[in-house]
Amino acid sequence: MRIGRNIVSLVVPIFGLLAAACTGTRPGDAQIELERARRAWAGNWHAVWQIEWENAPLRGPLVAEIWHAVDGRLRVETLEAPIAALNGLIRANDGLHTWLYDVRQECLSQGTREQLRMPLVDDMLEAMNWVLQEPVWITDASVDRWGVESGEAIALEITMQTGNRVTLWVNRETGLPAGLALHTSPWGRARCVTRSLEQRPQMDIELFTQDLIPGSLVNCSLSVNMTR
Repeated sequence: MRIGRNIVSLVVPIFGLLAAACTGTRPGDAQIELERARRAWAGNWHAVWQIEWENAPLRGPLVAEIWHAVDGRLRVETLEAPIAALNGLIRANDGLHTWLYDVRQECLSQGTREQLRMPLVDDMLEAMNWVLQEPVWITDASVDRWGVESGEAIALEITMQTGNRVTLWVNRETGLPAGLALHTSPWGRARCVTRSLEQRPQMDIELFTQDLIPGSLVNCSLSVNMTR
């Protein structure tokens, strides 16, 4: 009997280790990964996102390059878009002013970020903020080595306190959010993955100024169906 008990006492921890090895993270580590994502998201980073939205007037895919500074400054450029009106847009914010330059129309507008809203991109930025700021329950965590183009990531299956479900991928090296899938949420079903992703110790000030945007100030409107 003692031998049998000893065998059981050895086998159970071994199975536990094997399970941890298969998922790549222990249940207690999932909250740590989420906290890493929150800290990294608030810092200096540069990424290229591919965004797709199901059952929406404007579905995508849309590819955007984003620069984010720790003080909240933001620059967004659309690289690929499902409609011509969203192609070749550059929006920069220096903390006080926001400019939008339309390469096709060669016009530059100044206003607030809400007035110069970029469909799909702003929706996904808001969705990511929502996931990282709301109280959540993490129901599962596993390693996804193939689903995120920008590198190996931890896939966190998250249930919000509202009952909404999302999958958040956290880059293993940097802690940055590497992808987001909305299963049920105020935004419907959507998916964002990063084609490239990097942290930066500091951001060039010029990225967020009007000086880097060509053209003179000529008011041009951006009228596109929103995703919600």
